[in-house]
Amino acid sequence: MIAPRTMVEGVRSLLPGHWMRVDSKGRIVEVCRYWRLPRDVASSAEPRGSGREILECLKESVRLRLVSDVPLGVFLSGGLDSSTIVAVVRQAKGEVKTFSVAFEEATYDESASARWVAKHFETDHTEVRLRREDFWGWLPEALAAMDQPSFDGVNTYCVAKTARASGLTVALSGLGSDEVFGGYPFFNSVPRLLPLAVLADRCPPRSLSLARDWLNRHCRQTAGSWKSLEILYGAGENGGGTAPLAAYQTAQLLFPSWVRSRLLAPSLALRPPAVWFGLPREFLDFMQEEEADETLPERLSRYTLRLFLGERCLRDTDTMSMGVSLEVRAPFTDHLLIEALWRIPGTTRCGGAPDKPFEWDLVRSLLGEDYPLRKKQGFIFPFEEWLHNKAIRDAILDPLADRQLTAGIGLQHEAVQEIANRFVRRKGPIPWSRIWSLFVLLHWCQQHRVSL
Repeated sequence: MIAPRTMVEGVRSLLPGHWMRVDSKGRIVEVCRYWRLPRDVASSAEPRGSGREILECLKESVRLRLVSDVPLGVFLSGGLDSSTIVAVVRQAKGEVKTFSVAFEEATYDESASARWVAKHFETDHTEVRLRREDFWGWLPEALAAMDQPSFDGVNTYCVAKTARASGLTVALSGLGSDEVFGGYPFFNSVPRLLPLAVLADRCPPRSLSLARDWLNRHCRQTAGSWKSLEILYGAGENGGGTAPLAAYQTAQLLFPSWVRSRLLAPSLALRPPAVWFGLPREFLDFMQEEEADETLPERLSRYTLRLFLGERCLRDTDTMSMGVSLEVRAPFTDHLLIEALWRIPGTTRCGGAPDKPFEWDLVRSLLGEDYPLRKKQGFIFPFEEWLHNKAIRDAILDPLADRQLTAGIGLQHEAVQEIANRFVRRKGPIPWSRIWSLFVLLHWCQQHRVSL
């Protein structure tokens, strides 16, 4: 759920960058905003900040996060972000503890790159091989640690648990870099969706209504190019200038509206929508307060900071790492560093997505010319393979087969079963994340006795 909404009615969270004062009787006295993303963006062709200034700001951000009276180390994948942090820590402290996770599945394993960095900077390196059996054994603990259901948090729990077992109490992470340097594939896919979003905003309401009705009746696709038609469902409802945000949210969604209309019980499906493309009105207003005359890359960078990082990655990282008493610190999220980076035009700092050439030019002197720079890969768990293991798959599908459980949280049992069956038969594009998100939602609601 996006702030200020939560999964529990009557419980709300603070919007980002806000504080709240409560009196001795528990009454809310005031809610104020203490920080916002810069509005004076650098949309001109020439940057208003220098690479040297930004690099010094990054170094200072890392140094500030080295203060600790307990064992501290760095999560090391071997990618550009974590390797940069290792290089700065090596300069600042002279010694570095590093930690990495390896997988038996070669497609997902980055351990060779991590070992190169550890050897180059002479770190005290620990590599832990995470197997499918480990993931499954730790899953009950990971699910119990969730404040709110998240399909993206269990991987963080597994990494944090292994890091804590290796002796770390504090870990530095490269979280936050991809958002400001354009490190995600959707920095390329969203611009391709934007013309459709603009066109949908100009369509006559009658045409939009007919298209939605057809999709609700006939479409069963949850992923792939069909997902782009989600654009039609919020078109024209929020005024001009929101097409880029609509395109971004469409690229990120799990279940398109035509799937949700079948998943939700009639009593829920018929309610007027309280959100626009998944965003509560309060959060939408909050984001629009920050917007200025920005280029599309700058908008996408802002969206990913506020939504992908703030409402998913940082929340999951904080919750799941503290579930094993590990503190994770993210130097790339330092507010002074973000303000410095915001003086660089988005077309420059986010150009070449998702491989982040601007960041490489920035940190090249730290890592050295022999650093094995590679195409952006991302740290991904082998969930696609693990969840098709018969024992794990059957255990995950059991709650989905419980008619009373699915109905209790407002889901149509037959629609849930259709998605589950297609996943088992691998019929049509049903990515692991769709079936996994349903499982986590059902488990969380059952565990916390949450129902309609």
